[in-house]
Amino acid sequence: MWTRGRFANEYVPGLFAIAVDSYEKKRAMSMWNELVTVGNSKKAKEEDAIRSGLDSMAEKGEGAPVTFDTQIAGPKQSWVPTVWAKACRITEEAIEDNLYELNGGSDGNLKELFYDLGEIAEENIEVRIARLFNSGTATTYHTTRFSKALFATDHTMLNGDSYSNLATSADLTYLTFWANLVAAENQYNHQGHKITQVVKSLWFPPQL
Repeated sequence: MWTRGRFANEYVPGLFAIAVDSYEKKRAMSMWNELVTVGNSKKAKEEDAIRSGLDSMAEKGEGAPVTFDTQIAGPKQSWVPTVWAKACRITEEAIEDNLYELNGGSDGNLKELFYDLGEIAEENIEVRIARLFNSGTATTYHTTRFSKALFATDHTMLNGDSYSNLATSADLTYLTFWANLVAAENQYNHQGHKITQVVKSLWFPPQL
C-alpha cells in the first residue's frame, strides 16, 4: 500500500523531479503477437481435436472394386484461460498530501502508476509467450495433445510414425541455417505425405 511514510520524499517541497524507474521507459518493440495465433474464448475450457487426411490413391483395374479408406482420429487438446492481475492501493491521505504526481504534480492524475501497470501487463504477456519457446524442450508449461514437449524428437503421428521438430543445438551459421530450413520445409502429414511448408521467418535471441 502507498502511504505517506513509505514514500516520504514525495511529501516534502523542493524536489524538481520524480524519476520512476527511468531505465524502463524504452522497452523493446512488442513481439508476442508475431509468435502465436490468438483466439477468443468465453468458456472455462476450450478443446479441439484433429484427424488425419486420406492415404494415397490406389490403382483400380477395369471392373475391379474401389479401395475404401478412412481418416485417422486423434486425441483432444484442452486450453484453459488464465487470469493475470495486479493493483495498487493508496491511502486518501497519501493522495491529498502528495506534492508531486498524486495530487500537487503537473497532472495530478496518477499517470505514472497507470503507466507502470500497463508496462507490467505488456511485459507479462511477452514473458508468457516467450516461455513457450524458451522452455519448449520441457513439459513444465505446455504439452502437446500427445503429452510431449513443444520441441521433441519423437512427436507421435496418427499413422503410428514419429517425427522430430527439434534441431541440434548449435550457433547460428550459414550451414546450420540451411540445415534447419531444409528440415522445416521437408515435413510430412499424419499419413506420411509431403506437405507444402514455407519458412517465413527466423527467430533467434540477441546473443546469437
